Amino acid sequence: MDDSANYRAVALSDVYVKWYEAEYINKSPSLARSLLAQFSDRLLKSEQLLAIVAIRKIEARLWQLLLMLRKVMGQNVTEGKRLQVRFTHQQLADIICTTRVTVTR
Repeated sequence: MDDSANYRAVALSDVYVKWYEAEYINKSPSLARSLLAQFSDRLLKSEQLLAIVAIRKIEARLWQLLLMLRKVMGQNVTEGKRLQVRFTHQQLADIICTTRVTVTR
């Protein structure tokens, strides 16, 4: 594998990034289990997102995305739930593979 590969990620909120050498992970079973649990959770969320994108009706696709976001990052407030991250219409459209105009309508 090429060690010089470049990776890019865009965070929508504050994040903390930590780099672990493979040797360190191999020597720490508890860290390995923790990372595996996090990867497993991320894979499950990716599968859920793919299922949402597969929905034919755009309105239903957007509704299911909002329900998923509420479950994953919703904060309890007096009025119900509030997302911890502000999404633009363009970001929501990109997530569900549609246009900003469609999401805005």
